[in-house]
Amino acid sequence: MISFYNQVASGLRAKNYSERQIFAILEEVRAHVGASGKSPENDFGTASEYTAQFEKKSKTSSFRMVMNIAYGVIFGACGVYFLVRLVWPSLDFGVSIGLWTTIGAFLAVTVVSLIMSYKLPRARPEGRSTP
Repeated sequence: MISFYNQVASGLRAKNYSERQIFAILEEVRAHVGASGKSPENDFGTASEYTAQFEKKSKTSSFRMVMNIAYGVIFGACGVYFLVRLVWPSLDFGVSIGLWTTIGAFLAVTVVSLIMSYKLPRARPEGRSTP
């Protein structure tokens, strides 16, 4: 039989909690159980009931979401431009966007995102371990 603590850890991993956060949550549970002298199931219910109170965390960081949006905007703008040029070839915008310009835009966004990822602080507040 799997212990209460292993089930809680497994449930929190499924909700994308970091190992540090899981450790902190389990330490709080152990401290509470040690102080009360009861089993964790008596104090918190089943492991699945206890982990149900924790919200699922997104796997995608906010920085990654911004970069996905930037790529989407570039790709969408180029797609609209190429579609308009295909449907109305005589329409002149005064600027020509070719394959190399599109590739250059993607490379520029990639280079800027790599530079930003190294310049921005990595540590984000972990927040409290309790819901």
